Amino acid sequence: MSKLFFALAFVISLFTPPWWASLMCAILYLADGGNPLLVVLGGLVFDELFGAPVRSLGGFSYVYTAFAVILSGAALYLRTALFE
Repeated sequence: MSKLFFALAFVISLFTPPWWASLMCAILYLADGGNPLLVVLGGLVFDELFGAPVRSLGGFSYVYTAFAVILSGAALYLRTALFE
């Protein structure tokens, strides 16, 4: 039940103003054992809606997606390292 709550909170937080709320929901969702692909898809949605190219990164505009991939990879690694 908590995975569903965190998943819904994450999806809803993608469309609300503070970006750090969606980041916090993503971390809570992954810590609860949620699907990392939802977080990566949420990163894509967030970048398509609100992303802007970052000049210091050579015009790279998928910063939140890249962070979501790193966060999901770290969560998968920790899950396998700690529970197996």
